Amino acid sequence: MRKRKAKEITLEELHNKYIEEYGKIYTINWQSNAARIHNYGKQLYSKKISKIQRNDIDQIFNDITKEKKYGTANQFLVKNLSSIFK
Repeated sequence: MRKRKAKEITLEELHNKYIEEYGKIYTINWQSNAARIHNYGKQLYSKKISKIQRNDIDQIFNDITKEKKYGTANQFLVKNLSSIFK
């Protein structure tokens, strides 16, 4: 159990790994996707993946929609976060 926790990565580490191993290779607009995650998800960067809860994501989504950026909020969830967590 202790080894598993030590190896667990943060969202920032997962995001960087995703960009290097997948985004840059298979996605034309990887830079805008990376920027969107960085801009809106940076408050979760230091969290371990297993510690990120739905309410954390909901809060970010709600913050984006308060700015009336509905398309951005949907892209953040559907296009960006879901592809990283697959």
